[in-house]
Amino acid sequence: MFEDYKKGIFGDYKREVINAYRKKQSKGELPSDLESPTPSKLRSQSLLALRDRYLQKDDQMLRDFFNPENKFDSHEKSINKFELTRFKPLVNFLKGETNGTSDDNIKLLAWLIGFEPRPYEYWRKGNGSVKFNLDSITDETQETDISKTLAAEDEHDEEAKGKEVVTVDEKPTEGTSIEKADTPIIDKGEKNTEQLETSTKGKGIGRLALYFIGAIVIAGVTYLFSRNSVPGCMFWADDHYQPISCKEKVQDATVIALDTSLVENQKKITQRDTLTKNALDKVWYVKINADSIEFYTADGFHPVYTDKKLKPVTIYILDKYVKN
Repeated sequence: MFEDYKKGIFGDYKREVINAYRKKQSKGELPSDLESPTPSKLRSQSLLALRDRYLQKDDQMLRDFFNPENKFDSHEKSINKFELTRFKPLVNFLKGETNGTSDDNIKLLAWLIGFEPRPYEYWRKGNGSVKFNLDSITDETQETDISKTLAAEDEHDEEAKGKEVVTVDEKPTEGTSIEKADTPIIDKGEKNTEQLETSTKGKGIGRLALYFIGAIVIAGVTYLFSRNSVPGCMFWADDHYQPISCKEKVQDATVIALDTSLVENQKKITQRDTLTKNALDKVWYVKINADSIEFYTADGFHPVYTDKKLKPVTIYILDKYVKN
């Protein structure tokens, strides 16, 4: 099934990603959406991955795959607007129906299963032989290293202060008077003192730089904690999208990444008898089954059945399902 991925440097990366997928699959460690993938499940899994473990290093891959023409201003919107049929080649490949798939699909698969190191550019830095994970460098580790460095420098300064500065008197050579000496006599003790002062100033600047870096790290940690307390996600609440914190769980509802455009614009129209011909170009509809139709105030996909695309309302639809 995976014979096409055994050549070249990128081929090595592909093979590692595929082997990681198969290993997780054999151990039952994959999300259910990836165990038996479909186009709609891959989109749902993409939204969940974006919500739960977004990393800035994946930005370029997400843009290349979901938003190559830069039409959308957020990853959430580009995934929601992504055509489901474009997931089909990866689905066929994972099901073993095809022997190969595109490089972009492999990069997306690496992101969906949390493969490390990724993206490919990170993996390539070690030619695939050195495994590293930039995400393992935590803010706490950085603060600890900064504290140790500052302590070491303080100890070094105390030792320097405790050393005695020795002054050596220069004596003129025989036959040469002091008055006739053209070269001034330099006190070595003074020279050593100047060198020590210069070194101390340099270390002081270095200490300030480390304090500055520490302040940035602490500010970043504070921001991350505060971010978790504000709405960064949303869920469908009967007839509208409700913003919530990503830490919250809602019974019988799927929590997805926040899309302010959907929150502000997409509402379900519950009183269809209010619709008139003025609804043309302003209202969209979707048929859940032969006897069920729903109307919405914005274009997009159904908030629950995400594989169903909303369509613009027409005179025929108004006459058949509203007027009658």
